[in-house]
Amino acid sequence: MDLADEDGTVEPAYQVAGGTGLVPEIERLPVIVKTFNTLFGNIEWKDTDKIQQVIAEEIQARLARNKAYLNAQRDSDRQSARRGHDRALGRVVLDLLSDLTELFKLFSGSPGFKRRLSDMVFDSTYWPPGASSSPPAQAQAGL
Repeated sequence: MDLADEDGTVEPAYQVAGGTGLVPEIERLPVIVKTFNTLFGNIEWKDTDKIQQVIAEEIQARLARNKAYLNAQRDSDRQSARRGHDRALGRVVLDLLSDLTELFKLFSGSPGFKRRLSDMVFDSTYWPPGASSSPPAQAQAGL
């Protein structure tokens, strides 16, 4: 079979942390807020709302558009996809550095924070090959 020589995209389907199944879109924001508060509630942020929005939406949206990470999900096992995710997440956080030095400082200076953030974002963006679920609305919209 011959395929056209052109760029194509595969939209990821997202799962919630722990593989417990899909969370309906209406419940997604409260789940993200609860997870954020559980993982990062003990940190005294200067702008909690902004950091929460960046972690819950911006980082995940940027990863959903990252071709290297999407390829790693499609073409690799979970462990290799995780390595691709961690590289992509590091680049995204560096890109956000100019606006969010507080987030960058914690990401680069606190291994515990980096691990918890990485785990949370990976669990919400990893889409194993053959998954039959659909991505969140912002990923579908290309945000």
